Amino acid sequence: MCVGLFNVVPGSGHIGVMRRVARSQSFLFLLPPIEKMLRAMKRSTTLAITAICLLVMSVAAATAWRSLSVQDAQVAQVAQAAPVAQATQAAAAPALEIRWHGGGIILQGAVRDAVTQRALAEGAAARLGGETEQVVDWLDITPDALAVADPAALAQLIRLGQEGWQLQRRPAEGWLAVPHLPKLGEAEGAQARALLQAAFGQGVATRLVLLP
Repeated sequence: MCVGLFNVVPGSGHIGVMRRVARSQSFLFLLPPIEKMLRAMKRSTTLAITAICLLVMSVAAATAWRSLSVQDAQVAQVAQAAPVAQATQAAAAPALEIRWHGGGIILQGAVRDAVTQRALAEGAAARLGGETEQVVDWLDITPDALAVADPAALAQLIRLGQEGWQLQRRPAEGWLAVPHLPKLGEAEGAQARALLQAAFGQGVATRLVLLP
């Protein structure tokens, strides 16, 4: 068809133009496949971009979840460590010990303030009839010491004590050990228990131990 067209108008100045038109028209059949391919590439590009966005969002969500999990684990560890740290601190706190021994009284360990230290030393001196030389005061004053809820009650217990008695205030409890002698009557034992509990407070377990 293109050849016939060129033979109709030989020598015409429009032959070059017509040849170009014919040449361009000869490739028109390629346009539909090319457009289809371009649309497919566009869809593929869109799908690829969507997939990349979803991947980025998934990575971000996983990172955030892991960060929250790590924070929760750290909070749980701190919560679990707190009681352990408090128990360790309580176990390391200086204890208080009082012994009625050798005709004298030994005050040993630590108290929180000078008022408590003075009350115990005066109670020991009163028990010994004012003989302060027989009072061995090895008490340290430190804020980390175990609490004495009622120093006056503990001083009264010191005045009540007899030779061979021993008192200790430990982190978990307070106890008074006394020789199992007939002269320790029920009234005296009940008074000792009451003073021991009052000295260390209702929140502290106390017990009276009878020595053989």
